[in-house]
Amino acid sequence: MERAQKSIALVGYSGHAYVVINTFQQAQRQVAAYCERGKKEKNPYALAYLGQETDEATLLLLKQYDYFVAIGDNRLRKKITEHLEEHLGKAAIAHHPNAIVAPHLEIGPGTLIGAGAVLNPACSLGRGVICNTCCIIEHECKIGNFAHIAPGAILTGNVSVGECAVVGAGATILPGLTIGRYAIVGAGATVTRHVPEGAVVVGTPATALST
Repeated sequence: MERAQKSIALVGYSGHAYVVINTFQQAQRQVAAYCERGKKEKNPYALAYLGQETDEATLLLLKQYDYFVAIGDNRLRKKITEHLEEHLGKAAIAHHPNAIVAPHLEIGPGTLIGAGAVLNPACSLGRGVICNTCCIIEHECKIGNFAHIAPGAILTGNVSVGECAVVGAGATILPGLTIGRYAIVGAGATVTRHVPEGAVVVGTPATALST
């Protein structure tokens, strides 16, 4: 007899979380509760409020659920996930049924695979990755922990994206390139060379912003 799946509790409950909720609901997973610093006045999905995820009492309540950190900010998502992993183990994976995902991929816990996303063979995704709506991740790409591939972004083959990096909406990364840790690729950019750690690049071809 199969064990019934637990309901989902989110950490974070605003714009990005709404996308996460829709993803779980489309996958027939119930999202029942949320954690935040305070109770939200706006509660469009009528979720139960559990408290702040750093409180011991809230951590005890979270053990009744599968949890997911639904926060768009990469650094904050990383910080909260690492705290919760110590107490609760691995987060759930949010996988929209309309995404096209090749078999046998490495997909880390806490990852979102959004509607219309395409993940082709031999890719690997770390923990807490956001593969947002209609992004395309081609063969043999490696996405580091807590990176964000924004809506409509295209990673052509053998691209490596470092931890907490952001590839902006509609950006294109040419084959074999590396996007360094904590780097940001602006929306609509076309990246034709490696992007160093922490750099911000924009435009076509993408160039670094002066600091």
